[in-house]
Amino acid sequence: HSNGNGRIPRYAEPIAELPLAFPDSLGALGPIELVVANTKAAKLRWRNLIASYHYLGYTTFAGAQLRYLIESPSGTIGAIGFAA
Repeated sequence: HSNGNGRIPRYAEPIAELPLAFPDSLGALGPIELVVANTKAAKLRWRNLIASYHYLGYTTFAGAQLRYLIESPSGTIGAIGFAA
């Protein structure tokens, strides 16, 4: 899935990874935290989660953007992003 210029393709297929954490109840979820996806590994995790679970898949954002992983003691429970 390369376009030859070293950039990420516009539409990306998800890479096989561990599933999201799904605790038995909200009480078992514990406190949640929004973690900025600002490292290479966190950005890749965010991109893979969106490609795997969003109904439109992953496409690149335009303009200014923020990406967050939603974390709990159980593990990653989601991803959210905002763009211009």
